[in-house]
Amino acid sequence: MSDTNNEVCELYIPKSPEDFIEKMAASGKPWADFYNYPLAAMIACACAESGFGTSGIYKLTGCPFNLQKPSHWQYPKCQIKYLKTVNKEGEDPKPSPFCCANNLNDAARLWCEWINYFPNAGPRKKLEGYRADAKLFAANLHLVVFAEGKAANTKKFGDLITERNLLRFT
Repeated sequence: MSDTNNEVCELYIPKSPEDFIEKMAASGKPWADFYNYPLAAMIACACAESGFGTSGIYKLTGCPFNLQKPSHWQYPKCQIKYLKTVNKEGEDPKPSPFCCANNLNDAARLWCEWINYFPNAGPRKKLEGYRADAKLFAANLHLVVFAEGKAANTKKFGDLITERNLLRFT
């Protein structure tokens, strides 16, 4: 996909964290069901990565998951916007290829494709082994390099499921 500076089509600006949760749940359910991934894990990841739809990267890309797509990956299928970001502590910001989403439904598709087509089958299969437990699935998203690939960061995703009662979304 080529670089694009087009505006996001339907950027959803939430009125509150709960508003963002509800909208992400409704938008993500069809994709979570299709891929058989836990919806609560998707919602928790979106909330944590985007600050409940308030982060600068979300506002620029429409994707609450902060997906930085390597150039050699075929999936997720997305338009790319290069944004300056610090990928490693101590480095100067440099342009990084972020996936753009047209709306939260499209973002949910990107999240599922990222996991489903993650090129390292071992970690992906380990993560998919947690499908029946949304908290474990969310806490192990580091296996497919969410939240800088750090277990301590994705543990917070699992914690959000309890804190925000996200298991009510199935």
